[in-house]
Order: sequence, then structure tokens, then C-alpha cells
Amino acid sequence: MTKEKILIIGSYGSSNIGDEALLSVVLQKYSKNAEVFVLSGNSDDTLLRHKKYLDADHIAPHFPFGIRSLFSFSWIKSFKFLAQSNRVIFGGGGLFTDDYRLKAVLLWAWHVLFIRALKKPYSFLGNSFGPFKTELAKNLTTWALEAAQNVQVRDKISEKYVKELSPGSAVTCIPDLAFSYKYLPKEDLENKERKKVLAFNIRDWRGLDIKEIEKFLDKVLFQNYGVLLIAMEAHDAKLMDSLVKRHVSVVRPKDFEELLDVLSGVEVALGMRLHFLIAASIARCKISGISYSSKVEGVLQDIHVPYISAENMKAEDLYELFKRAEKSKVER
Repeated sequence: MTKEKILIIGSYGSSNIGDEALLSVVLQKYSKNAEVFVLSGNSDDTLLRHKKYLDADHIAPHFPFGIRSLFSFSWIKSFKFLAQSNRVIFGGGGLFTDDYRLKAVLLWAWHVLFIRALKKPYSFLGNSFGPFKTELAKNLTTWALEAAQNVQVRDKISEKYVKELSPGSAVTCIPDLAFSYKYLPKEDLENKERKKVLAFNIRDWRGLDIKEIEKFLDKVLFQNYGVLLIAMEAHDAKLMDSLVKRHVSVVRPKDFEELLDVLSGVEVALGMRLHFLIAASIARCKISGISYSSKVEGVLQDIHVPYISAENMKAEDLYELFKRAEKSKVER
């Protein structure tokens, strides 16, 4: 019997280990029973990270979205994938939101345009939607949702957005795909000794005050806690380099597995990146979060993790949040 051919599209190949964890889960889910193709922002990186499931003949760039990508002609392979696929899946992540920049919505709507032009069935698997700052982003998202066969969102806030934008869509809410990541810890997490260390993650965001972050970390260090700065991608590492001092260093795990190994040895995790917090949950840390977007807020609400808004990242607010996490109980 001929295998089904599935094209997977997402924000892969951008060095963010959270997005790569999502792709790992999607590949685990579909690659046994289907022939899977992937569109990536960096084909070489995707091949290196996912060679267990993919070879170079099954990876291609995103559809061309600029002069440079257009004249590379590497997109010919991408359209071949689309033409021969039986269906398309947008595999996780917060794709349709202009909270950070409108370009993201334009990019993914551009992909939907070609999918719809070739009349390929498509669905959303574990995505978040919103927030939206512009009517253009809302309208493009509505258009993308209306023709989707199935919409599975990862939080209740996204479910509300979808129902408002496209009442006719078949929408259901599922946990973020990263919660399904198959992690085999090197030691028993229930009995593993934890270091008195705070794993801390921030990302570049409007209004971020590094001085306030420094004050907060000094207060944590004064409590005889160690601090480990965790970078989920290159931009995080560059930002947090300015926070390096005695007893504080930046760690950039090479993948989600290594991130889980690191977090499984620390007591408390506090951060902004959603998949950093999800990894901390899998590793059974004591957790608190900083919400910079509804995509983070929605998941943190669903898993009952205390959090503050990114607008409230003053040293005292962060320290209070840290203490709340420290006093919490985790079933290990």
C-alpha cells in the first residue's frame, strides 16, 4: 500500500530549540506511517538535528518570501513537495500573531496561499493564534483558518481567538506538542539530588530593563542560590552575555534533550520562553513564568504556573515570583 505523503511546515531551522522540539514530536507522530516532507528556514540545520527521521531529499526551504530567496530557485523543490503531498500540517508554534512583527503573519499566510491554490487539505496542529495588533493580521488569519480542515490549538486563549475570527472552524484544544517529547532521563527524576540553582531565561522584548534583571539576580545570589542563564537561541545568548558575572554563566543547550538534562538538575526555573518553561515542567522543576504574549499566558494558565506580565519585570516583582516558585511543591 502506498504511504500517505505529508508536508510539515513550521518555524524550523531558526536555531530555536523549542521549535525544533515541536518538529521532533511531529516527526515521531507521523514518520512511521507516512512519507514526511519538511519546509525549513535552514535545511542543513534541520537535516543535522532530525537525521533520525529525515534525509536531504525530504527537506526544502520555506516558500520564497523575498528577492534573495526567489532567485535562489531552491523553492522549486518546496513546490514539488507541496504538489505531491496528500495533505499539509502546520506543526506547532505561535505562527499567526503580529505581537512582535507583522512579517510572521504575512509569511505563513503566503504559505497558505500556495496550499489553497493547489487545493491541498491542510490543518493546524498544536498552534497558538494571536494576539493581534492590526486588522490586516486578523483578516489574514481569518482567511487562513476558514479553509483549514482541522484546527488544534495549544491553549484556551487561542481557542477563543479562533472562535471569534472563524466561528465555523473545527477547533479543539490540546497540550503544546512539546509536552509529548519523549524524554528518557539519565537518572530517576523523583530521587535525583537537585542543586540549589535558579535556571533563568529571558528574551529580547520591548521595555526589558537589564538593570532590573541584574538587581534581581543579585538578590537571588545573596540567598546562596546559584544562577544558570539558559539561552534557547542565539539572540537569547547575546542578550544574556551582559549578565555574566562570578557564579553566573550562560548555557546554550544544543537541543531540547540537553536542555532537559540541564534542568533536571536544578531546583527552580523562571523564564520567558514558553518551551523553556515547558521543559522545566517536564524536568519537574519548581517553576514560575514571565508572560510577554498570550501564547505564553495561555499555556501557563492551563498548567497552573504562577506568572507575571513582562511589563512588570522589576527586580522586586521578579524576586517575589522566584520566592513563590521556591516555596511551591512538585510531585517528583
